[in-house]
This record gives sequence, structure tokens and C-alpha cells, in this order.
Amino acid sequence: MFNKILVTTDGSELALKGVRGAAQLAGQLKAELIVVTVEEPYSYSNVTAYRPESFEQYKDRVKAETEERLESARKAVDAEGIKAETVAVNGSNPADGIVQFCNERKCDLIVIASHGRSGLSAVLLGSVARKVLTEASVPVLVYR
Repeated sequence: MFNKILVTTDGSELALKGVRGAAQLAGQLKAELIVVTVEEPYSYSNVTAYRPESFEQYKDRVKAETEERLESARKAVDAEGIKAETVAVNGSNPADGIVQFCNERKCDLIVIASHGRSGLSAVLLGSVARKVLTEASVPVLVYR
């Protein structure tokens, strides 16, 4: 049914639960698993806190945070006894990066965690899961 599963992570505990769930599903289906995180150079969380740093230091910090997210996901997948490819996608919009990567790699399922934001926080912060659901051309499994 599903041969290539893409699972996303933003480094949150909920996302890691989604990664573990996707790893279990991939194991049961004997499917290929790809863990993706989007490296956002100018995300809200990266620019809201004042940090006296140069542009190069900023880029290095964002890169280190991205690698940390992928390493956490690798450990979660390894704990399930599954092999997975981990990829950092560069982009300013996580949903667009996820959907574009899915299309390029011909994945046939996206697994994404949703924090379930509603009201003003959903409007201000947006919902990556909602945008992926709307834009993806493959089935999307939302993990909550």
C-alpha cells in the first residue's frame, strides 16, 4: 500500500512521537522511511529572541538546531529498530518544503504531527499540518 513514507519533525516531543509512530508503520509495511525537517532561516522562533550574533553565527546556530532535530529523530527511529534517511530541507515555509520534497522523492504518504492550535494562536502561527493537508497530492496521516 505505502512504499515510501515521509515523516516530518520540528523537534517537539509531539513530532518525535509522530516519528516513532511512522517508524512502527514503516516497519509493519516494510516501507522506506524518510525523516524530514525544514531548516527555516528566518522563522519566528529564530528571530524573536535577541541574541547578539553575526549573520554567520546565526546561520551556524540554525544549522546546529536542525542537526539536533534530526539526531533526535534518528534516535527515535533507531529505538524502533528501523532504518531511515534523515534530510534537512531549506525553505522559508515548512509546508511548501515538505510538499515539494514529497513530490520530488515520490513519497506516497506523509506523517505529520499537529499541535492542535486553534483560535488566535492558529491564525498567528499558522498550521503547518493544515497547509500540508491542503497542498499534498498524497495521503496525510496527522499524528496527535
